[in-house]
Amino acid sequence: MIIIRPATLDDAAFVASSVPEDDHPEYEPVATYAKGDHCIVAAAHLVFESLEDGNVGNEPATNPTKWLKIGHTNRWKMLRDPIAEQTSTADEIEIKLLPGLIDALALFNLDATSVEISLDDPIEGVVWSRTVDLQDDSSVTDWYSYFFEPIVRKRDFNVFDMPPYAGAELTVKIINTGAVAKCGLLVAGQQYRIGGTEYGAQFGLLEFSRVDRDEFGAAVIVPRRSSKRAACQIWVDNALVGHVYKLLAGYGKTPLVWSAANGIYEDVALVYGYYRDFTVTVQYPKHSVCLLEIEGLT
Repeated sequence: MIIIRPATLDDAAFVASSVPEDDHPEYEPVATYAKGDHCIVAAAHLVFESLEDGNVGNEPATNPTKWLKIGHTNRWKMLRDPIAEQTSTADEIEIKLLPGLIDALALFNLDATSVEISLDDPIEGVVWSRTVDLQDDSSVTDWYSYFFEPIVRKRDFNVFDMPPYAGAELTVKIINTGAVAKCGLLVAGQQYRIGGTEYGAQFGLLEFSRVDRDEFGAAVIVPRRSSKRAACQIWVDNALVGHVYKLLAGYGKTPLVWSAANGIYEDVALVYGYYRDFTVTVQYPKHSVCLLEIEGLT
């Protein structure tokens, strides 16, 4: 089990993006807004909707009875929760960041064919780069599936072999040429290996959709989001149990990236969320068994 402790990706870390921040006009204090009109507050990277006609002189961020906060602007959705809200633009999203000291990266809820990542140090130049092909061939098991199964792409992936350069500029290109490139969340930070994941780990989905019945008994599905979940036993060296305990206790309900396994399990074993339960069993002279229950954020 490896975690990524997220770096703060705020205005100080932001360098540039190919996605313009022009979802709606910037809020004007002297303008009069009708009910349903939208504006953005670029300083906060938020979109608001007017709740009444004749709305004038009411700052959106401080007047919740007159303005409804819709969410973050298109440019900033990929740097903020929730994962289901995607930054999207035609062909390619390119973003440049100064995240500080990082050695790991994870991307969630992608719709793209490939991702290009690089680290550019101001002194040494490009010190690391990687191109990730998002095509998923796991469904191709014979000639029939090779020709007739639909093309499937990875939606989540992580990188754990980045060299730690504190002053390097991180560039991420999310490519979907001829279509719309989308990204739900970008997390960059420092990794830490808690221990080895024991076989028998459980991964699943929490489904929040609802099925109602109309007056004739017909099913009416109310679609809602789902989120990942995981329940794992982790083998931890007894010398590190205290450190791991304090480390996780310090994060509490702060979302982290949790990678319980790589390879063929990467899609289901990569979760962005928080732990609901962390229990340590001192079971052996040199190793303890830690139970982790993780709930993902949608």
